[in-house]
Amino acid sequence: GLKGVNGVDFLACISSIRTRPLMVQAIQALKSKGYTTGVLTNNFHDSRVGSSFPDQGKEFKDVMRSVDVVVESCKVGMRKP
Repeated sequence: GLKGVNGVDFLACISSIRTRPLMVQAIQALKSKGYTTGVLTNNFHDSRVGSSFPDQGKEFKDVMRSVDVVVESCKVGMRKP
């Protein structure tokens, strides 16, 4: 493991990540012009809740449903730079 990184603190930090309104607007604008949209994640599968996206809230789920493609790092085995 990583020295000095408390797993509980790390999970608490990433679970507080929220959507960015300007990015949501950008996705909507691109989709309205006919562009294909996608999300590239640096996520991991949380076996405690059986999900790659533990409860992030309705807005987050709506954004993820609105894009055409979602590429999850935990599923493809590679992280984005």
